[in-house]
Amino acid sequence: MIQDKNSLKISIDTHSKNLEAEIRVIKALESNENFTDSLRSDFGRIHLAHSYHSVSKGYQLLKEMNLSASLDKNIRISLSKYYERDVPEVNNELEEDNKEFLTYWIPYLREHFKEWEFDEYAIPYDYNQLLEDKNLISALKIDCVNLRGTINALDIALQSATN
Repeated sequence: MIQDKNSLKISIDTHSKNLEAEIRVIKALESNENFTDSLRSDFGRIHLAHSYHSVSKGYQLLKEMNLSASLDKNIRISLSKYYERDVPEVNNELEEDNKEFLTYWIPYLREHFKEWEFDEYAIPYDYNQLLEDKNLISALKIDCVNLRGTINALDIALQSATN
């Protein structure tokens, strides 16, 4: 659980930074701002897929050996809630993010960006073309909704892991 809590905190922080970057990119595109080093960095953070791996071996062992019956009822309920509800929900959210990354963002990058370094920067071939691309703004707004859902699921899991 300690490892999971640390991983969840890092994941929440990473996803929150990605969301902030996407919001800045949307605002820049909607207001026709010039391409800056800050936008270069923000473009590198948008539509990213990240993973989270819960350490559940101990919980699985408790279940397999039927040792959970010897635990306090509240601890059993908390463990069950975390590993059987919250972790799968986080994984579902991250799977949706990954699907969006693979089906939308990677093809878009290949077509519209001459350089891209995962989580670092992205440089478009023609920034003015991006300014005119309303589909990009729409996709970014949808991704912001997805990111908020992912952050919420991560936060709920963190609260469960903490209790």
